[in-house]
Amino acid sequence: VSEFSDFARLPKPAPMPTDLNEVVAGALALYEGATPVERRLAPGLPAIEVDKGQMTQVLLNLVENARDAIADKADGAIVVSTRMGDAADRVELVVEDNGPGVPADVRDRVFTPYFTTKQGKGGTGLGLAIVHRIVGDHGGRITVGESARGGARVAVELPLRPGQLLLASRV
Repeated sequence: VSEFSDFARLPKPAPMPTDLNEVVAGALALYEGATPVERRLAPGLPAIEVDKGQMTQVLLNLVENARDAIADKADGAIVVSTRMGDAADRVELVVEDNGPGVPADVRDRVFTPYFTTKQGKGGTGLGLAIVHRIVGDHGGRITVGESARGGARVAVELPLRPGQLLLASRV
């Protein structure tokens, strides 16, 4: 109920110039010593206009999903990376794991409210819907695919300037 309530009244973003690498470092500090998370942060990324709290929420949700995916693997690993996009109009935030991945036949539905692959494990199906909404409210896009590590790869693209439309990408 509280997750639905949060989803229903998600505030509009309050964007300000933000260093995405600082958001990542702050969020991942919560996992130190508890979860194997490798950081691959591109140096010198330009500041982007985002709501820092909402971007932190996006990252925490994606890392939590990755953590759930690798929970049963002795060699479970998560990689969080940032970089400039192929088109110089965006920055990218990518979370990858070596868990079971997201089956191709459900990838189009993972952002739908109440859709979950965690039946019986406490998933409400609102986490990725909230992430999708936040990313969309910031003029960005999010995709789910297969990681080179064999698990899931979630890529978030955020425009360098508010209101800037993102061109097609190769994420």
